[in-house]
Amino acid sequence: MLVPGAAVDAQKHFEDVELAYAQALRPLTVEHPQAAITHALLAQALMLQRPWMLWKPTDASPRELRTPACAHVPEIERTLAVGLALSARHPLLVHMWIHAYEMAPDAAVALPQAQILAEAGYCGDVGHLNHMAAHVFGQCGQYSEGIAAGLLAVASDQRVENAGFGQLREQPDLYFRQGKARGGFSHNLHKLMFDAMCANDRERALDALQQLEDRNSRQRVLANPTKIEPFGLMKYHCWIRFGCWDLILNHPVITDLPLMAATYANQRYARGVALAALGEVDAADEELAALIAAMQMSVLLDNGALSERKLHNIVEIQKLYVAVELLRGEIAYRRGDLDSAFDRLKAAVHLDDNLPFDEPAGWMVPARHALGALLSESGDKDQARVVYEEDLRMHPNNVWALSGLVGCLAGAAAGSPEAVQLETVQNDLRVQAQRTGVKAPTASCACALTKWNCEVPVTSCCQPSA
Repeated sequence: MLVPGAAVDAQKHFEDVELAYAQALRPLTVEHPQAAITHALLAQALMLQRPWMLWKPTDASPRELRTPACAHVPEIERTLAVGLALSARHPLLVHMWIHAYEMAPDAAVALPQAQILAEAGYCGDVGHLNHMAAHVFGQCGQYSEGIAAGLLAVASDQRVENAGFGQLREQPDLYFRQGKARGGFSHNLHKLMFDAMCANDRERALDALQQLEDRNSRQRVLANPTKIEPFGLMKYHCWIRFGCWDLILNHPVITDLPLMAATYANQRYARGVALAALGEVDAADEELAALIAAMQMSVLLDNGALSERKLHNIVEIQKLYVAVELLRGEIAYRRGDLDSAFDRLKAAVHLDDNLPFDEPAGWMVPARHALGALLSESGDKDQARVVYEEDLRMHPNNVWALSGLVGCLAGAAAGSPEAVQLETVQNDLRVQAQRTGVKAPTASCACALTKWNCEVPVTSCCQPSA
C-alpha cells in the first residue's frame, strides 16, 4: 500500500533534481559556448521538468492555437537552436529537438531533424534514433516515412541484439547500445505497428505485432511488469483496427492475474466490441461487466508516478475509461438506442482527447473513428463530417478519417463547396495510397458493418504473420 502523497513526493523529487542539474549546467553553457553537448544537456534537463507536456492543448482544437505549457519552453527553444547552430547533426540535440516540437503548433519545424534521424546508418545501430524520426513524421501525417524509419529502427535493434551480451561486454560502446536496444526494441515495434495501423497497412501492422508478442515473454513481464506488461494489450487494438473479430474471440481468456491485469482488461474490452459487432449484444454486456470488474484490481490503480501499470506517459487505467465508454456506446448502438450510443461515444472522444500526450498515441484507434462511422451509418452525415474533420486535425492524412469523410460528402451537388471538398479529400486518399501502396479502407471503423462488409467478411480473415 502506498503512503498517501508518495507519488506526488516522488515526482517533485525528480523535478527538483532535474532543476538543480539545469541550474548547474547554465553557467557551463556560458563558460563553454562552443561546446554543443552543454547546450544539449541543458535543454534535456529543462524538458524533463515537464516531459511530454511542453505544449497545450493537445486535443482537437486547431493546432496553431497551442501555447507553451511550461515556463521553460522559450529557454529550451533558444538553447537547442544555439546547439544546432554549432552542430546540426549532433545526436542528442537532434533527438531533443524532435521532443521539443513533436507536440508544438507546427511539428513540421522538426522535419529537417527527422530526416537526419531517418538516414540509414545514422549514429551506427542506435535504433531509437531512427525511430525518433517517426515521432515527427506521424504528427505531420507522413505515415509511409514513419513506417520506413520504424523498419530501420527495428533492423538496427535486431543487429545489436543478435551481437549478444558476451561479445558486447568486450566493447563498452556496443554494450551500451545493446541495453538501449533491449529497452527500446518493444517501443520501436509499438510505434511501427501504430504507423502501419494509421496507414491501413494490415500486413505490416500484424507483422510488427507478431514480433512484439514474440519478444515480450512472461519472463520479461515478470522482470518489469510496470513497463512491459502493457505491451501485451496492443494486439487487441490492432485486431479491432482491422476487424479481426475471430482472432479476438478465439484468443484464450487470460487467467494469469494480476500479472497481466492491463492486458486482461483490454481483452475484455476487445471481446465486447467483437461480440457487439457480431450482434451478440447480451454477451457483449457480460464482457463490459468483466471489464469494469477488472479495473478494480489494485495493480491498475492510478498512483501517478508510482502507478504499477504505466506505459510511457499514461497510466493504463486512464485508457480503460475510454474503453468503457466506447463499449457502452457500441452496445447501445446495436440495441438501437442511438441517443445513448452517441452520448457514450462522444464521452469516449472527450476522454481520448484528454489523455496525456504520448507517441504513439495512448489510445491506438481514435475514438472518433467509431463515432464518425456509426453516425454516418445511421444517416447523420453532417455530424459525422465534423467528427472526421476534427480527427484530421489531430491525425493528419490518416486514411480512416479521409475515407469516412468521402462517404459523408458523396453525392454533393456539382459546384458546391462540399463537391470541391470531396475532390480534395479523394485526391488526398489517392496520394496516401500511392505513398504507402495500400488501398484505403471502406469505413473508418470495422464496427460500421454496412460499409466494412462490402470488402471484409464480418468474422474477418485477418491472420498474424508467422
